[in-house]
Amino acid sequence: MGCFSSPLIPREGYSKFSRRVHDKFLRSRIPVNAGIEVTRKCNLHCIHCYENGVSGNGREELTALKLYDILDQIAELGSLWLMLTGGEVFAREDFLDVYIYAKKKGFIISVLTNGTLITPEIADTFRKWKPFTVEIPLYGADAATHEKVTQVEGSFNAVLAGIELLKRKNVQLNLKTFVTKANYAGLKQLYKFAEYLGCELSLDCAMFPCIDRSQEPYKYRLEPEEIFEVLFDTLKNKQGYLRTVKESIKNFSCNEESDYLYNCYAGKGIFFIDAFGYLDICIFSKTLHYDLLKGTVKEAAEKYFPLIWKKKLGSDSRCRPCSMRNFCNYCPAIADLEGDKLNLDYYCQTANFLKDLAEKVV
Repeated sequence: MGCFSSPLIPREGYSKFSRRVHDKFLRSRIPVNAGIEVTRKCNLHCIHCYENGVSGNGREELTALKLYDILDQIAELGSLWLMLTGGEVFAREDFLDVYIYAKKKGFIISVLTNGTLITPEIADTFRKWKPFTVEIPLYGADAATHEKVTQVEGSFNAVLAGIELLKRKNVQLNLKTFVTKANYAGLKQLYKFAEYLGCELSLDCAMFPCIDRSQEPYKYRLEPEEIFEVLFDTLKNKQGYLRTVKESIKNFSCNEESDYLYNCYAGKGIFFIDAFGYLDICIFSKTLHYDLLKGTVKEAAEKYFPLIWKKKLGSDSRCRPCSMRNFCNYCPAIADLEGDKLNLDYYCQTANFLKDLAEKVV
């Protein structure tokens, strides 16, 4: 019997493996997912971007040596999945060095890139050092629509060239589109175009304020009815989904578990480090803003994450008794960026629109 067929090491699919590891690590409160923004530089100017060219207030971006040290710390903590993002990751000249170092540490790596700066060298590197996936946004099936979002002429042809280079090297690709008022009308054509390219396409209707608290991206945010029109176009069983929502509303109860401010994986299953070395519980939260030039990943996770887990909703919060809390996408980190913790109207409108639809289902 060969070593690869040993009965002592049972084989299992990725989904089963991922669920098993995530469940185990969540119980032990070890964040198994880490994200690193390797640079804030970008060659595009996307209308929905939450970074919007925000600088580090005079602070330099992390050096490759410091990133290596942080990667060592993340590995020591026990995190396994790693997201590398920007800005645009390939706007950083030494990105491939950082990427290969992370691969050698054994991380399961997803690379988020706009795809316009892919070169044959990058494609060859990814062929040799395979990422788990490379995620590339595509905003339209033609240059006019795509470039309404990126605001850079030539970016459509550039991203198609990048996609083709990676496909030739059999790199796992996922295409994603952020649905905005600028590209909403062309979604059906985009689905067909993604199919023509031989790639799966995922949609995201979420829109966020900029990390400098600018509300500019909200100009391009869909209305609630438009969001659900997009969602229902992607669902195979619309009625089944609405019945699930209806059942959840019926069974909702306000209890101690639901009183926690953060009812997501932030700080429990995931954390994020920005290009300047500040660690937070997620990409949007600035609650912790722990400086890794002065401390360690382990100290932040063990000393400060538990303090955030324990935060509760205020007794006067209108979210607390709401049966739609699991469906409204309201996020305390986003609320903080909006500068008004009670700025809930859009989320309430979206959730109540869904509730009205669900309550009509027999």
